[in-house]
Amino acid sequence: MNLKKKNRLFFALIFVVSILFRDFCLSGCNSGKEAKKKNNSYHHSFRIVSLVPSVTEIIFMVGAGKNVVGVCNQCRWPPETAKLVHIGSYLDASAEAILKLEPDIVFLYETQVDVKSSLEKNGVVVRGVKTENISDVYATILKVSKDIGKKSEGEKLVNSIKGEIEKIGSGSSHSKVKTVVVVDRMPFSLERIFVAGGKGYIGEILKLGGGLNCFEDAKLSYPMVSLEAIAACKAEVLIDIRPPQEAYGMKKERGIELWKKAGFLSPDGTIRKLEIISTEPVSVPGPRVVESIKIIRKILMAENYE
Repeated sequence: MNLKKKNRLFFALIFVVSILFRDFCLSGCNSGKEAKKKNNSYHHSFRIVSLVPSVTEIIFMVGAGKNVVGVCNQCRWPPETAKLVHIGSYLDASAEAILKLEPDIVFLYETQVDVKSSLEKNGVVVRGVKTENISDVYATILKVSKDIGKKSEGEKLVNSIKGEIEKIGSGSSHSKVKTVVVVDRMPFSLERIFVAGGKGYIGEILKLGGGLNCFEDAKLSYPMVSLEAIAACKAEVLIDIRPPQEAYGMKKERGIELWKKAGFLSPDGTIRKLEIISTEPVSVPGPRVVESIKIIRKILMAENYE
């Protein structure tokens, strides 16, 4: 073999080796990027928007609160939410306002199909949730925590909640107290009254808190009832859940006067205790379920109204 052929063979070999080395490097780099993406997809710049109060609570409780960049107006807990961008009520959430926050993932209710569609068309990952009962709460914690890279933290949170609820049940020595829970009504009025039935979240925490629900057999989770229906059930305790601005101070007193004028606290009435409480946290089906049960239990304990 002459020198020219040797040189050609040498350079050909160099060329082939360089091509193989390049492909190897590209493959290694790409797999490295994929691994990095897989392992670090929830890094500090991962941006979350939540239109569900209970989901917001979950995110903070599993340790991803710093990733939340926007919430709905109904997200009031934890206190850190006050510093976040509020994009309006979840009832009329604007996809445009959400997109301005450049989220990587958005959590909303399953029923918010229009907003979900608009966001997905713009390439945003959207997760719909429902929180109608305690089982839904567990499922939502696991789902959300997995979606934001906090799977193990979510599992620990669910196990902790279940353990605390089991303790509450095993430590119960009080007889069931016949109770009505008003979940909504017209502001400063006893019109359009909705109560907790037995199938919904509040009906469940009432039962776990020691209450005997007067509307346990209602077909709906939160049926609308008349004052006459409430009077007819002869409850011992009436719990009136109001927005925070109506649950304290003078406005709370006005609410109590409404029920007194309607005859529910008269000497010959069956209701021995009326308690007006805030929607926070009892009306938020989320990770503070144990706290909510304890609030109900404290109200229903006999020594509080005998």
